[in-house]
Amino acid sequence: MADGKNVDPDRIAIDFGTSNTVISAWNDDVGRAETLDLPGWSKTFAADKTGERNEKVSVIPSLIHFACSGQQWIGRQVEERDLLDAPSTVRWMKHYLAGKSPVRLNINGSSMSYFEAGEAFLRSILAQLMEHCRSRGHDAEIVFTVPVEASEQYGDWIGTVAEKAGITRFRLIDEASAAALAYQVSLSPGDSFMVIDIGGGTTDVSVVAVDADHSIPSKRRCRVLGKAGDDLGGIHIDRWVVQEIRKRAGIPSTGREADVSRGLLRACEKAKEILSFEDPVCIGRDGSVGELEEPLLFSRDDLEELLDSHDFFTRIHSTIQRAMNAAISRGYTEDRIRAVVMVGGCSAIPSIQSTLRRRFGNSRVFVDRPIDAVARGAAAFAAGTGFSDHIQHDYAIKFWNSDRASHEFRTIVKKGTPYPSTGPVATLRIRGTYEGQTQFGIPIYEIGENGGRRGGDDLEIVADSSGSMRLIAVQAHIDEGRARFWMNENNPTFLVADPPAALNEARFELTFGIDGNRRLLVTSRDMKTGGMVTRDHPVARLI
Repeated sequence: MADGKNVDPDRIAIDFGTSNTVISAWNDDVGRAETLDLPGWSKTFAADKTGERNEKVSVIPSLIHFACSGQQWIGRQVEERDLLDAPSTVRWMKHYLAGKSPVRLNINGSSMSYFEAGEAFLRSILAQLMEHCRSRGHDAEIVFTVPVEASEQYGDWIGTVAEKAGITRFRLIDEASAAALAYQVSLSPGDSFMVIDIGGGTTDVSVVAVDADHSIPSKRRCRVLGKAGDDLGGIHIDRWVVQEIRKRAGIPSTGREADVSRGLLRACEKAKEILSFEDPVCIGRDGSVGELEEPLLFSRDDLEELLDSHDFFTRIHSTIQRAMNAAISRGYTEDRIRAVVMVGGCSAIPSIQSTLRRRFGNSRVFVDRPIDAVARGAAAFAAGTGFSDHIQHDYAIKFWNSDRASHEFRTIVKKGTPYPSTGPVATLRIRGTYEGQTQFGIPIYEIGENGGRRGGDDLEIVADSSGSMRLIAVQAHIDEGRARFWMNENNPTFLVADPPAALNEARFELTFGIDGNRRLLVTSRDMKTGGMVTRDHPVARLI
């Protein structure tokens, strides 16, 4: 895996796509997400069409080949071994999964569903990621993207795959929300926006509204107002470029796709991609295309004329209008669209971008890095970015209940708490529980849907010599939590008493707050010396 010393390995996003799968992780140092490279499986290319930032995007082709020996080849390995068209190679898995396809494949004499093939593909990727995280002593949280209109079965399937891979913490976010977050579109509950996905095989347009009810974190954040699609994408453009190049080279056309060499097809596909950031491009200059006696120049203007001659732009507008008609029937007119977010490989083509800007205006069209936008947005979501400015989970202190002789949890940050906080969200006092105590711990836990309930504003934590915690509070009410996760287990927060604390001495006063990046901050004062021990020290990142 590519070196990610600045990338937060705890916050990883996976955008499982029909053509490519993109993995992204949040980089706290630069405040943005970056794609991860899995050596041998990923392929890398320029992210910025202008080439000015010299950034790269890594993607894993969504391909898996099942060899007779039991070996599995993933992503780029399939392409390099020329196995793309082999009977035991499975592609376009997501397309069939989202549609709940009942089709079963014949793989080396055995029957296999697309769900089983997709699981094998994703679990291979997850195994690599988990090995990388564990080698660094991290317990990662994975965010998976799902289509807005995907069935509950698809989300359940993702969850099952994650659990089988040993992932204890994962969440889902719809692709539309992730794309909007990647482009930092300012949206409020009730706002509508459009996502235009022009990918390898299809064009999909969704008009989406931000859900006004974010009180339940597990629910999706967007709902579809209108959706339309067309069998129109990169593979069709590649075919048209091939036909044009053959025509210019004087190669007789038989009308049979099988007569097109693999070399010419790949050269035309590459030329289409390069034209997004270079103009013109020379096809066949390296001698890899046997049909061409001389290399041929192909420009952006040539590509635009070719697209126009095949009614590409007309069909794009028609697809947009069909999606808008459904939204209009629900009261959302085109002038209410706050943003048009472009994703998918073909969205990088300049003439397609220009067409949409003419329709919607420059200020409403967002397109920068359309191939990895969804994954980057999902990683931002994992790092705490969202449409809502409220905390979405309960967070608690672990303590020892002496009456029940068991550890329990008390919530100090309640789900729905606004951030950044304008004052302390909780105040605690820690007392010494044995003579000469020098260390006091602050264990912070994330509590699941039925987690602890905050019982009072003035709480006290006490610790015994074994390190167990007791909490003394006014009007204490304890619920049994579930889905608990120790947030600062790998980086525990300790306060050092100097001089050592005496038995039952009220030694530290703690106040907790939340900053604009959803970090839980603790300020601690030594009540014996009067000195400040920490001031707004980050303990854990909240969700």
